[in-house]
Amino acid sequence: AQALGGLPTALVPLTTVRSSRPTLLTALRAAAVAGRVAICDAETDADLDAIVAASLADGPGMRLVGSGGLALAVGRHLATAFPATGMTVAGIPSAPGALGATASAAAGGQVATPATEAAAPSATAPAVPDA
Repeated sequence: AQALGGLPTALVPLTTVRSSRPTLLTALRAAAVAGRVAICDAETDADLDAIVAASLADGPGMRLVGSGGLALAVGRHLATAFPATGMTVAGIPSAPGALGATASAAAGGQVATPATEAAAPSATAPAVPDA
C-alpha cells in the first residue's frame, strides 16, 4: 500500500484470497466500486494464481497491480489459456497462441510460419497494408 503513493487501498486478507473464487471476486469488485486499489495478501504461487483467475473472471475491466510474482501468475494463466502454436511473426516466436500473429497481421506486419520463414524475403522497411 505504501508503494502506491497514498492511493486509497483496501486489504484483501489471505483468508479471502484462499476462499472460493466468487468470494475473492466479490472482495475485488467491492474495492473497485469503492474507488480503492485492492491489496491482496499472498504467500504462495497458488495464492497469486487465485488472484489472477478471479480478476480475469471479471472481464477486461479489472486491473492488476503488483510484483513480478503476480506478473508470472498472469503468464501462467495466459500460457494455459493460449497454448503456444509454434508460429512466428517476422522471425520472432509469437506470443502464447496465435494471438501475437493475429495482432501483427492486423497491424500490417509480416506473418511467417516455420515452413515459410526461411523462404520469406527480408524487408528493410515495414510492410504497408493494402488500401
